[in-house]
Amino acid sequence: MSKDETWRELFGKPGIRAEEQELILRFLALHFDFADYRGNLVDFLNHFMLKNQRLDLIPRLEMEKVFLNTLNFLKDCIGPQVFAHNKSFNKVLFDAVMLLASRRLNNSMACEGFKRFYESLNNDEHFWSMSRQATTSKKNFTMRSEYVEELYEKTQ
Repeated sequence: MSKDETWRELFGKPGIRAEEQELILRFLALHFDFADYRGNLVDFLNHFMLKNQRLDLIPRLEMEKVFLNTLNFLKDCIGPQVFAHNKSFNKVLFDAVMLLASRRLNNSMACEGFKRFYESLNNDEHFWSMSRQATTSKKNFTMRSEYVEELYEKTQ
């Protein structure tokens, strides 16, 4: 998935560390298995990989479809800087928009409504204040996720 053309355009050049593979894994684990997240991201990702190492729980094609459909929607709707905040790739923004979009894509999510949400999110001080400390704690992740959902609903 990290070789996908759309991913390359949105993420940028391949890094020397496996950061982008971790981001893809992080998205997939949170999308498919958020209920099992306990606040330790490393343990969560390792457990997710272990549970699905043979791709018998979540088939590869299903993961690719969710990931690539979400990326394509975001690229077409927002553009290549969709994950950038202050001109830099931002993991918190990546998590927020990828998870919201992936959960809503099957509900005929309209680009215009998503653009309103995205603009509000990017300029929302409360969202960014929740993103300054302990960004991967279960409590903060849940609070941010719920806030993002509420903000999306308000902007529709």
